[in-house]
Amino acid sequence: MTAKLLVLLVVVAALAEAQVTQITLPDENRNHISNPLIGFGISIPKFWFDILQSCHVIYPNGFTYEVYPNNNLPAGPISFTPAVQPFTACGVGFLHPPESFSGVYELMSLVNHTDASFTLTRQRFNIVITMSELWQADDDQKN
Repeated sequence: MTAKLLVLLVVVAALAEAQVTQITLPDENRNHISNPLIGFGISIPKFWFDILQSCHVIYPNGFTYEVYPNNNLPAGPISFTPAVQPFTACGVGFLHPPESFSGVYELMSLVNHTDASFTLTRQRFNIVITMSELWQADDDQKN
């Protein structure tokens, strides 16, 4: 975790000559009923002319994972939400996560703008996941 955050900071420091602006967006609160058919996502938007350089997600347990350009997320209900350039943005999707995945997630996005400047944007998402009784009954029948 510390090593990945250090790598991100080194990248930002190396780009300091290219004028890096840091932005912290307001926290968002999300409530979601877990469902195996309908997922949800969190993302940091960017203008489609801009190019995403890196994207990292910090889990509620404090672990940091690189999401873009290398998807290093562990296998599970959370995945990178890919798109083709120039539409690639920093975002992750959740599909049927258990309640234990509730907590505060933070996204960090480094974007290269058309004027050769960079922006490091951070946003925290407080996610509360509840299980639907309908899907829990279906899961129990499979076991």
